[in-house]
Amino acid sequence: NLAFLTRQLTPEMILDGVQKAAEMLRDEPESAMATRISRDALAAQDVIAIQIEDLLLALSRGE
Repeated sequence: NLAFLTRQLTPEMILDGVQKAAEMLRDEPESAMATRISRDALAAQDVIAIQIEDLLLALSRGE
């Protein structure tokens, strides 16, 4: 449902999820990679917002 995605799929939700995943992996072998992904996502917040906007627009057009 597009209305649901519009409410739920936000840059903040993505960044929060990535941060939580990095925290959960803190003592695991994947920790360094998860930390890097988390930092990269924060730096790319504007790009993430644009990609979400593009996705929602495409879905609203039935693409």
